[in-house]
Amino acid sequence: MAKQEARMGSLLASAFSGLVLKQLLEIDFHPDLAAHALTVAITSLVAAAAGWAASFRILGRKPLEILREE
Repeated sequence: MAKQEARMGSLLASAFSGLVLKQLLEIDFHPDLAAHALTVAITSLVAAAAGWAASFRILGRKPLEILREE
């Protein structure tokens, strides 16, 4: 899921940048697909690492212990 969101965010940012460059600054826009792919990959890894780090503390515990604490 994070990969789709990162991909969509990258495409929307690129489209908005192209619009600003062409309409406001009158500069040609040439998107760099390698940079977009790298950005999507790094964003996906960071999102996965953040999710894993947030749940790492409870992964080794029994579900009933966690439910009783709440």
